[in-house]
Amino acid sequence: MAGLVPAKISDRYAKNGEDMLDVLSHDIMRYEMLAEKETFDALTSVLQGEQSHDNVELHEIEVNRLNNDNNNNDEGDPTETHEQRDTGSSRFRSVSNEDTDEFLRKNVNKNTDYKTRSDVKTFYTWAQQVGEFRELQMIPFKELDAILARFYLGVRNKEGQEYEPDTLTGFQNSIERHLKNNKVVVDLKRNDDFSHSRKVLEAKRKQLKQEGKGNKRNRAEPIDTQEIQNLYDKQLLGSANPTSLLNTVWLNNGVFFGFRGRQEHASLLLGDLTMKQDSNGKEYVEFNG
Repeated sequence: MAGLVPAKISDRYAKNGEDMLDVLSHDIMRYEMLAEKETFDALTSVLQGEQSHDNVELHEIEVNRLNNDNNNNDEGDPTETHEQRDTGSSRFRSVSNEDTDEFLRKNVNKNTDYKTRSDVKTFYTWAQQVGEFRELQMIPFKELDAILARFYLGVRNKEGQEYEPDTLTGFQNSIERHLKNNKVVVDLKRNDDFSHSRKVLEAKRKQLKQEGKGNKRNRAEPIDTQEIQNLYDKQLLGSANPTSLLNTVWLNNGVFFGFRGRQEHASLLLGDLTMKQDSNGKEYVEFNG
């Protein structure tokens, strides 16, 4: 490359204006070739590892040409700078994993959040009493299945009474939400790993309902006295005929003994009823079921 650069011609040998123009033209060509040579040498040094990129000074014309090429190839808003396009600062917001967790915490239903925390606290209180101190998300599924089965059977309210069936299901839902909030992918209602605890919960719910807990209380709702009198007036109640007498027995058993549905009426035996007297000598029937 060095041999291609012509030597400088002194202008003192110029005899007229035409010679001076030749000298100037020669100098311009020489300077351009020197600039190209310097650029070539600098790039060669970079490729050979002799100097860093920071020391490379590209010819202004070459830099402008590269910028023009990049502008033609870039997509997006032509008014955006390259830095804006690289960082996305004009359109997108940088979001971390912590930001997503905080967003969910702020937008979760407050009642659901309170219910979850309250139920999980109840579980931990029970667990500590039986010698289990691990956090829910740290317990393997098979072990957790057995622990939940024991929890569904053993948990009681602060008065030591059984919970309602739906409350036990609420515990199950809250524990599942707590696990998911702690990045544990689980479905307590469908995963095979929790089949044992599900069966225990279902059986416990049935038992509690049979004992009168749940939506249907083991006590009949009161009936308005005027409505009852209307039934007597129409001989739908009373002793006017066998049907009205049977209706009266059914109504009295439901109101005073708290029978619900047909099964308790059908399974009633004579030994379940006892005739007693109060302190005034007035007789009454007591249900011993």
